[in-house]
Amino acid sequence: METTNLLDKNKMIVNRIQIVWNVVNTALILIVMIMAIVAVSRTKTTHYTQATISLPTNELLKQGDIVSIAQDGKLQKGAGISIYRNTNRFATSDKIKHLHSIYMGNGVTVLCYYSTYAILLPGKLDSETLKIKWQKPVSLESKQMTCDAMERLGNSTNVVIIGGNKAMPVTVNEHDSLITFQLGQVTQHTQGFSIDPRIAVLSNKHVAISFYHTENENTTLNAAVFELENSNENAILVIKSKEIYSLNHASHQIMKFSESEFVLCHPLDDIPTVESGPLSCILATFKYNTIQFSAPVTLDGVKLNFFFDMALLSPNRGVVVFTDTAIDNGIKGVVLELLTTKSGEKRLDFGSTIIINSGHGGGKLPSNLWVYINVEVVSQDRFIAVYSDLSNEGRITCLLVEVSNSASLNLISPEFVISPPNPNFSQYYWIDVSIVDQSMFMIFDSLSEQNGGVVAIGEMKSSVLGIVVFGDKNSAVVQMEGRVSVPNAHLTVGRTYFTTSRGRMHEGAFYGDISELDPENYLKVGSTVISDSSRIGVAVSSSELLLK
Repeated sequence: METTNLLDKNKMIVNRIQIVWNVVNTALILIVMIMAIVAVSRTKTTHYTQATISLPTNELLKQGDIVSIAQDGKLQKGAGISIYRNTNRFATSDKIKHLHSIYMGNGVTVLCYYSTYAILLPGKLDSETLKIKWQKPVSLESKQMTCDAMERLGNSTNVVIIGGNKAMPVTVNEHDSLITFQLGQVTQHTQGFSIDPRIAVLSNKHVAISFYHTENENTTLNAAVFELENSNENAILVIKSKEIYSLNHASHQIMKFSESEFVLCHPLDDIPTVESGPLSCILATFKYNTIQFSAPVTLDGVKLNFFFDMALLSPNRGVVVFTDTAIDNGIKGVVLELLTTKSGEKRLDFGSTIIINSGHGGGKLPSNLWVYINVEVVSQDRFIAVYSDLSNEGRITCLLVEVSNSASLNLISPEFVISPPNPNFSQYYWIDVSIVDQSMFMIFDSLSEQNGGVVAIGEMKSSVLGIVVFGDKNSAVVQMEGRVSVPNAHLTVGRTYFTTSRGRMHEGAFYGDISELDPENYLKVGSTVISDSSRIGVAVSSSELLLK
């Protein structure tokens, strides 16, 4: 009996010890779990408020600088897309009828315009200050030349000027920052009346043109190929071949595909009316000094309205941008591809389309009033379209479009309005755009001034990465998330802040404001236009930003 009682007591003691151990063990587990949760929470909070990265840089960066990543993977000051309007002006003695521009590299910029005879205006762009130092203009009156089109011959120092039925090569030289022109001989490529020539440079020596020609009441669209001979004052463009490719059409464009292939496009309409027809394109091959044409292809369901433009994106892919009267004179873009069949034959085909501008309900335009469009390629997958938006009082407008790997077109910017209303709505805005490099372009506007014109310069960088918390000339530490102090700032709490491409910060609308949330909205500060991709964050105190 005593032995049994003793065993029972021992079991009770063991059970109590087990219970106590279980309680202690559970408590220890709970304590460890709580500590782990706290640690994880702190880790997340630290990551959110102190997310930083250290990267090399090509320039001296200091605390508070707003940065993005450059194409070489290094840090750069500034971010997003900024357009600096009215950065430069140029004066002329008369009102300009046509305006064309070429960027030759190393800052050398050449304008060609005319009132009676063509004028070549050289200038030197300083990409740091965005200022162009204009030099003495050169008149082409001695050559009796006008200037309807101008293009650079490949990567050479030669340019080609077409005026009416005449063509002339010009060599552009620079020595000790002085830009001079060496004028070649004039070639008359046709008799009769010729207007609106278009140029496609095939190589450093060959250039193709398309032109509208009237003679003895017969109207034709023609193509011709020239070859540049010599490279001194006796330089001349020699006609190698000339052919008619269309009857009774007026509006037209030309684009290079290769050194021997180019495409000619026009709307299927009778001699120019406001209401035009579908887009028709034909492939031309220059071989053995002859031009041969393939069967045309047609983009149905659209009605082109006179002016349109084309640009080559890659060796077998281009883009056409045009006004479509079928959508209230909105602006459309379409991919045009050169395909090779299994049998080795080449053929054209239309691809993805995009509405660039809806027309804003502007409706039918008055007779003899057309949107002037200019397109230039920024890189292999990006182009800029600049146009006089007649649905918005003729204001000059531009936007950027990218082409995806699947060849679809995507808008990557809103429509940036960069000029006041057209002072003379019955005239076209003669505008042109030149690409400086993959991050900069210049837009030349000849009608915002009575005599002369103005220049807007656009700069494109990647989106905001963050703000520098420590930096020197070799590398910088950048905070990308959370609250960050901005030295010497006087911020308005609740306001969204943006940066220019040069790194200057500007105040936007209150965070959550309807206009602030509009993806088509952008910030206008004085003469500067700033894209939404330049957004930094929202002010949470007078000296702190909460990064987006």
